[in-house]
Amino acid sequence: MELHGAFLFLLVALLIKGSKCIFDEEGPRFMEEPQSKLEFINEKGLQLNCTARGRPKPMITWATNDGSALFDVPGLRYVSTNGALIFNPFTAESFRPDVHSATYRCIASNSFGTVVSRDVRLRAVVKQSFEPEVHNVRAIKDFPVILQCVLPNFLRDFVTVTSWIYGSLNILPSSGFESEKYLMLDHGQLLIWQVSLQDSYSSYQCRTFHRFTEQTSVSAPAKLIVTEATEANRPVIQHKASSNVIVKENDRVVLPCIAYGHPRPSHKWLKREGSRFTPVIDDLSEDMRLSSRHTIDGNSVLIRHGALVFNSVRVPNKGTYVCNVTNAHGSDSVEIHLTVRSSLVVNLQPEKSTVDLGKNVELNCFASGEPPPTIQWMKDGRLLRPGNTAGRIRFIGQTRIQVVGVQREDQGVYQCMARNDYESLQRSAQVWLGDSPPKFLYRFIEQSLQPGPAISLKCSASGNPTPQISWLLDGFELPKSDRFLMGQYANVYGDVISHVNITSVQVEDGGQYECIATNRAGKEVHAAALNIYGSPFARAISDITAVAGKRFQFKCPIGGYPIEVISFEKDGKKLPSGRRQEVRDGSLLIESMERSDEGTYTCKAENKQGQSSQTSVKVRVIVPPKITPFSFPPWVRVNERTGIQCIISIGDPPFELTWIKDTVPLHSNTFTSMSTGDSSRKNTEISVPAPPSLLSSTHPKTNKNNNQQHESSNLNSIQHQKQQLLSWRDSNEAENPSTKIIIGHSEFSSYLNIPSITVEHMGNYTCLTKSLISGETASYTAQLTVNAAIKISKFTFEDGLIADRGMRTQVMCAATEGEPDKITWLRDNVELTSSLSVDDNNHKSLFTKLPSSSSPQQPSQSPTPPLSSSPAHPPGISIHRFGAFSSILTIVNVSSVHSANYKCILANRFGQTSHQASLIVRVPPKFTVEPKDEQITVGTQVLIDCQAEGTPMPRINWKQVVGPVEKKEYREVGYRTPGVLAAENGTLIISRVTEDHAGYYSCIASQPSSSSSSSSSSPAHQQQQHQHADMQTEISKLIHLLVNGPLLTIYTELLSPCSVFPPRIKARPPKEIVRRQETAILKCEVTGDEPLRISWFAKGIRLVDNVETRYSLLVGNKTSELTIKDVSSEDSGDFECVATNAYGQDQIWISLLVQGKFRL
Repeated sequence: MELHGAFLFLLVALLIKGSKCIFDEEGPRFMEEPQSKLEFINEKGLQLNCTARGRPKPMITWATNDGSALFDVPGLRYVSTNGALIFNPFTAESFRPDVHSATYRCIASNSFGTVVSRDVRLRAVVKQSFEPEVHNVRAIKDFPVILQCVLPNFLRDFVTVTSWIYGSLNILPSSGFESEKYLMLDHGQLLIWQVSLQDSYSSYQCRTFHRFTEQTSVSAPAKLIVTEATEANRPVIQHKASSNVIVKENDRVVLPCIAYGHPRPSHKWLKREGSRFTPVIDDLSEDMRLSSRHTIDGNSVLIRHGALVFNSVRVPNKGTYVCNVTNAHGSDSVEIHLTVRSSLVVNLQPEKSTVDLGKNVELNCFASGEPPPTIQWMKDGRLLRPGNTAGRIRFIGQTRIQVVGVQREDQGVYQCMARNDYESLQRSAQVWLGDSPPKFLYRFIEQSLQPGPAISLKCSASGNPTPQISWLLDGFELPKSDRFLMGQYANVYGDVISHVNITSVQVEDGGQYECIATNRAGKEVHAAALNIYGSPFARAISDITAVAGKRFQFKCPIGGYPIEVISFEKDGKKLPSGRRQEVRDGSLLIESMERSDEGTYTCKAENKQGQSSQTSVKVRVIVPPKITPFSFPPWVRVNERTGIQCIISIGDPPFELTWIKDTVPLHSNTFTSMSTGDSSRKNTEISVPAPPSLLSSTHPKTNKNNNQQHESSNLNSIQHQKQQLLSWRDSNEAENPSTKIIIGHSEFSSYLNIPSITVEHMGNYTCLTKSLISGETASYTAQLTVNAAIKISKFTFEDGLIADRGMRTQVMCAATEGEPDKITWLRDNVELTSSLSVDDNNHKSLFTKLPSSSSPQQPSQSPTPPLSSSPAHPPGISIHRFGAFSSILTIVNVSSVHSANYKCILANRFGQTSHQASLIVRVPPKFTVEPKDEQITVGTQVLIDCQAEGTPMPRINWKQVVGPVEKKEYREVGYRTPGVLAAENGTLIISRVTEDHAGYYSCIASQPSSSSSSSSSSPAHQQQQHQHADMQTEISKLIHLLVNGPLLTIYTELLSPCSVFPPRIKARPPKEIVRRQETAILKCEVTGDEPLRISWFAKGIRLVDNVETRYSLLVGNKTSELTIKDVSSEDSGDFECVATNAYGQDQIWISLLVQGKFRL
């Protein structure tokens, strides 16, 4: 209960103290999400990383496919402190299907909501020995044949056929095949397009690579037995068992149709669509040594020696294909079903929504892929089904849901989960609640009690933001007494619960209690009487301030019950005494207060027994401020002077006066008038923030004539904006003389002068005054319009421009409002000028006054001469005039020198405006320092430099070749060879060379694609990307690192400052002997660069402090001690100490022998 209470009061501090906390919350979003399918070998183990961001920081947990929480399995599986799911190496006997062949999900949760990762299908592979096999095959001369590399079924997913060996010929996978005799198919088969007698002279072998064990195996030799077809027979199709082919989109696909028959049969391919067959391609009119091409479903296909070939298969190409072979003696056919997979793509819109309580929200999930995915919806990690939310969530097909009448519990994270047979993908959207006024869920009732017992008054309210509840007694604050205790908290749904507890209730505690729930969207009030039996008791109260012209209510603060009558007097005269006054329900009401209503008011309460009590209060009437309307002259011009004066015509001081421009308070201009005798003047010079349009807030609406005074309720929003916007302006900002404003204050007025008008001065100017006594506010707004202000249409350069490709680009600068007298182009703030005249109209420069719109003129598109070439003006830039309002900048033969910021300035006699866009020309990467092969010695240090240049700047990455170099498979450096570091500057560092470091390394310089640097998805942008997809954004250099045998090397302590040192554990005796019931201490001392992490393992299980009460760990920076108390024979065995840092790993084993205790 204590923890629960602490949580509730912590929650109320977050939810009630400031509504900002609610809107600062953000649901979890995955930063690193595990892949759909993961496999690992039992000898190595696996770590699944899962990270997420959000506010507050999400907590990571794991679950199984059915949603059950995941628990650690000692020695096999556990969740680390950083949220990663760890699978330990294990023996074949320890394999468990529920652990090593299961589906997992990562779950990220915070107080806003929960998000669930896609399904992670995990499969552990137990290491087993194998040998590939190739069987002898019979073939017919001049016909195709397929050789199979036979693998055990349990290894087909992990073992790849990398090449075939025919005599001294090494046959590798190839992208082109029309002119080749051999072709390796997707599953490793070797296709020989046209067999000759020479193919039988040598043997065939297949070479395989196990991607987990990195084991390379070669099969035993097999023979191809070649014969010639001499006898006439009908065609027979070989390899009919391969009737189902599954490929990925854009793969090359070969559907063999090998038929033996004499004479040679012809091939015809058809596509079956239901009961109808559509011809695809045939070879009736083609020489069998050549290929025939055709188009199907918009994709090019060809036939070669009977095989149907798709160079780049597309999803529309899926379906059932029929190969029909025919000769004079008969025919044969085979059906092959082609499945084309495409990656899942999921988009959930809108990603963020703010919805008011009771309103509707709709989410749309767009999912595509092949096979077509099924879609499930989730909210905060729970599956949504029709009808499981009281019918408020409506499913509109699979891809759309609608939440009808949103409630507080509907806020959170929604997910669209798409799945097919091969992968799954998820996207999330967050739904926030909009503002809603408070609404009471529970109210206290009227009660009548005898004095003495305790009582609790309770109110509960909902709303967004979470309301704050305050309490009043007869319209005044609660008495300050130890018997009163007020508290409130918010529950998990955001509802606020508030209570007033009174211990030993007394007569003076009686009266009308008010519970007031307030948030920024509004307020709600509930009132009920607490009647305490006893004589009348009038409570003393402080003076009251009333506002002239407003309604005044004074409730008599009386306790005791029952009360017969309550009466009021003013300065000794009984009330009511006029039509504006009314006494009702123990309250005095006065309509439209006046100065004459000031005085001392007395209320008196009496019961039937004649007992009475009374109290008096002084009432002061304050006149609220009122501003005399003002306005600017219409259509003032640039460089003219203007000003306005704000006069507070009526109102009681003290008050505060502030000037606001477009909702932004003008800096350092607030003036406070303290008394009517203050005749001081104060002047302030300030600068207008330019341009004001950069501020995203909206100003209060004013009517066109600006002659209506705002209501005080509207001004609360201005004051709220003032408090926020003041922090947006830098108090140390240098003043700009061209945007200066002078503000002066006198006793009851303030003037605003603009000595030199600019376009930036345009906007709405508000004079705001506030009474510091009553809090009443008044304001008036005037609009300043500057004649002929120019507005510019924004322009951008397209992405994907590549240097030295003969490409060109063009942008237009146009005025959408106003008439520019001059259009100027700048490149990196240097004006682009021409050494030649532009036209024959006596123009002296490239940019001059353009014709007025009043003069009829057709748009002119005649180009200017090319600009003179210089470093500031590179060649290829020209400018075209286009009518009176626009100019076109054209760059031909784009190169790297054209990368710059281009600004267009539109100006006339009233002012100017500008817009700037950046042009980034992509330059393919090129090595400036190219690595070379190295021959090094064991024990030495090696640094291999690799640097490249380009635009954008390439990123250097090193990788190590895995297996045969022809395979071109890579892994990150340091993965299995500790002590290798790829520095940020591109240098490959091996701190201490070992024989394991020998091999091939690749330096890769890569650039981000243009699509990653732009969010544009317009058709023009997509076309630009397609046109330049051939740009080489990645280059690599393969080097060979040859490690010579170990040499005796003398090391000194004066090592290079750039050296890095992997951990090394100092040698220890391999055995520790201890008697039973004694204490064993195993020590591990390490050298190497810090930070170091030292771990202990026993029987393959990592030891953690306090897990076993007899085991304890004492870890220092470079030492670690494992202490085992009260040892027994069960503690005997090998203990492993493992030290790791950023540069490698080292370990030692210590055998602990426990002997029986010697007894006399």
